[in-house]
Amino acid sequence: MMQLPSDLSEVLQGVCVACFCVNIENMQLKTFYNSNRPQDAGTAHDYATYWENGFNGVLAPLPLVLNALAPQKLVGLYNSGKSQRLEFERPDVSNFTYSLEICVPPRDSQSRVYLIFLREHHADLLGAIAHRFIYTNCDYFIYLDARENSYVAFSMSEKSTAQPPMVCADYDREIITYARAYVVPEDQENTIYQMTLARVLEALEKSDSHIFYTGVIENGKYRRKRIEYRYYNREEHMILLYRTDITDIYEEQNRYTRQLQAAVNRAYNDSLTGLLNYQGMSEKAPQTLAEEAMRALLFIDLDNFKAVNDTYGHQTGDTVLNQVAAVLKDHTRHSDLAGRIGGDEFEVVLCDVRTRETTLRIATRIIEEIEAIPRNLELSVPLSCSIGIAFYPVDGASYRDLVKVADARVYRAKQAGKHTIVYQDEEA
Repeated sequence: MMQLPSDLSEVLQGVCVACFCVNIENMQLKTFYNSNRPQDAGTAHDYATYWENGFNGVLAPLPLVLNALAPQKLVGLYNSGKSQRLEFERPDVSNFTYSLEICVPPRDSQSRVYLIFLREHHADLLGAIAHRFIYTNCDYFIYLDARENSYVAFSMSEKSTAQPPMVCADYDREIITYARAYVVPEDQENTIYQMTLARVLEALEKSDSHIFYTGVIENGKYRRKRIEYRYYNREEHMILLYRTDITDIYEEQNRYTRQLQAAVNRAYNDSLTGLLNYQGMSEKAPQTLAEEAMRALLFIDLDNFKAVNDTYGHQTGDTVLNQVAAVLKDHTRHSDLAGRIGGDEFEVVLCDVRTRETTLRIATRIIEEIEAIPRNLELSVPLSCSIGIAFYPVDGASYRDLVKVADARVYRAKQAGKHTIVYQDEEA
């Protein structure tokens, strides 16, 4: 995507000759921008005098354009509620085609008419860059008068349905209407906050630009937008606002994030059961021990699993392992961990265990449900498990210490005849 030139005033000059606002009630003209007299930005003049001395001096060779700007014609156009567009060429300047937009916004208490002189074609490089950036890359390009809480747009993309009005006399009110109509619900409040004049001015006092991102529904589809504000005239609080579409970049980032998450899942999760693998348990278990609440680590070793594999084959063995994983998932909460750390060895970390009795009840139910797996699968070979339990922080202050204790206890459970739970040392 083409980058905006560092001097945004050059971009404005590349597409706009001048922009004015006329208050019909007192016939005062305010200059937003005038390429012939840049120093006039923010100044106010009597409209009839400016028309006679200012416009007449430049537009005398173009009587139709000058006549359209006559004070009585402007008042009549405002009363009709209709905007007008005139295209013309200046005989004293080559390589240019101009247009005059006389924009009459919806009726409000401000009684304003906007006069926008635009370059429709420019032969030099600056004009080409400006046209390319604004008309190709920007959804809209707006000139915002923060002192008057009003704006006028120099460009609006015809591709988008999610556009604000071309002119507006109450910017802060319009952004709320716009956000409620087009911005996705999860981004609405932040978008309204970030676009309010108070927030924009606050941000621009601290930085050269105010940038944020939001999602809109455009032509029935989700699109991601980058919204940027920059001062054109800091002293007069005149601001350039433009929005660009970054959906392709956003979706590419999302694809990368999903791919990265999938890679992490493959690294940390057992491909057969979906439980954490050895690496996953080693990575995540220490994090669950950071708080002072009691924890319990269950080391679960299946009894007689080799006989199941030898009798029915590895496919049935895989089914049994998935059934065991389902049992462990049923007895763990979101904050708990369950993992397959070896062929027929599993671990469970229970968080915030209130009493040892609670842990023992869970371990007992795990044994009972694993014993039921052969019956559910109509297998004649019995299956059970031995469980060794270690408690944090009594039996160890780290995950490695707890695993060492629980592993020793599950070995004792095997020696005791399997189908057994050991949760304390013999001398205890």
